[in-house]
Amino acid sequence: MKDSNNGKTAASLEAEHRKRVPIFLAVFALLSLGVLIKYGTIMLGPANSEDSGNAKPFVERGPILDRNGRILALQTRLGNVTLWR
Repeated sequence: MKDSNNGKTAASLEAEHRKRVPIFLAVFALLSLGVLIKYGTIMLGPANSEDSGNAKPFVERGPILDRNGRILALQTRLGNVTLWR
C-alpha cells in the first residue's frame, strides 16, 4: 500500500525511522555526557587563582536621581529596608 510520502511504503518509512532513533539517542547521549563531564570539571576542579586572590574593593556609588533631581535610591549598609514619602 503506497502512502503520499514520495512513493515510499509504510514499511520502508518505519524501517528508516527505526534506523534514525538509535542514531539520535547516541548523539543525545554523547552530548549529555559531554555536558556532565564539563560540569564535573568545573565543580570539582581547582578554584581559579583569579577569583580567590583579587577581591574587588567596595566602591561607593552616588545616589540614583529622577528627572527632577529627587533621590530615588541610596547605597547604604543597613540591615533593613524602609519606605518614605
